[in-house]
Amino acid sequence: MLGLSAQRGIDAVCLMGETSGYIVDPMAAASVLSVLLEACRCAVDPTRLNDRAAEMEKVIETMVEDGKTKDEELSYIG
Repeated sequence: MLGLSAQRGIDAVCLMGETSGYIVDPMAAASVLSVLLEACRCAVDPTRLNDRAAEMEKVIETMVEDGKTKDEELSYIG
């Protein structure tokens, strides 16, 4: 969509958050939302998103404690 916007004379922007690509990453979503809200000068309650991010951090910590690295547990291939 972003590439096509230039061809059609439409101003566009893309905000992306960095993730591992293996699991849902609400921390990345929260970071993107924060930047977007600052740019738009509007307010949204991020409480539910931040709560979900905290839950995912606990999941990742548990995996690390169990000796499972992201590469071993969350591989795309096999």
